[in-house]
Amino acid sequence: ETRADLVALYFIADPYLDFGLPGVFTFGFAYGVFGAYAFSAYMARRNVGHTLLWATFAYVMVMAVFTNFFNVFFIWLCIGLCWVLYVQPGRK
Repeated sequence: ETRADLVALYFIADPYLDFGLPGVFTFGFAYGVFGAYAFSAYMARRNVGHTLLWATFAYVMVMAVFTNFFNVFFIWLCIGLCWVLYVQPGRK
């Protein structure tokens, strides 16, 4: 038996262990869509909320080599607070 934590990046290992190969493609696509939205919103608006949203996502992706921070409640709290306090009220 191969240990997934020794052969795969952590942001890929958890979806693979839970859902197999379809999970890797689905979660990879979802990470890409969210990252593209966060970056394009940051580049277009450059306000505090979009900067924090992009910075949080970038931090999670950079640190994905070591562990899956999408499993940490604090990351979801940061993303949720950025969305509720800054991003959502500015939508028209």
